[in-house]
Amino acid sequence: YPLPYPFNEEKSQRINAYTQFDYVPRGNHFVSVSLHGVLQRANFVGLNFYTPQPAAPSWRAQEYRGAVSDRVEKEAGVFESVLSVADLESRTAGQGFESPAFTPTSTLGNYFLTQDRRTRRTQFLETWSLRSKRAWGTHALKMGAVVARATLDGSAVARDVRIISFEGQELAGL
Repeated sequence: YPLPYPFNEEKSQRINAYTQFDYVPRGNHFVSVSLHGVLQRANFVGLNFYTPQPAAPSWRAQEYRGAVSDRVEKEAGVFESVLSVADLESRTAGQGFESPAFTPTSTLGNYFLTQDRRTRRTQFLETWSLRSKRAWGTHALKMGAVVARATLDGSAVARDVRIISFEGQELAGL
């Protein structure tokens, strides 16, 4: 037995944007800046006969990334510096704050969990690529270093869940 229209629709939206700027100050020097952003959300995730719209969760997320790259070719090889940053945030929550109740035929109330997450990453990369050498084959040597920092923060809050029998009697509360 499917849910009737319009109560059988999951709703989602997504915006994804990317741009890159390149600059060549000299023939051996290349600078690049890139930016990326994603905004997305979904309402009534996982709809079915047992999980109607009020009991289904909503989800939203946003993601931002940026990078700056500086590359210079010299006689000693190629020097490259890259700085990149990323920020991601998401939230899963119910349509309201009513505690859910599970029955043999449906789920009443709202989704039981509210969860927030946020992560950030910053990274600096410095590399030096020597020119290829030919001696008993072709050899390419590359060396460098990476300094990175990543953080993750989040929270989760769950509401009580009730289990109800066919007769309407509450069997357990969790």
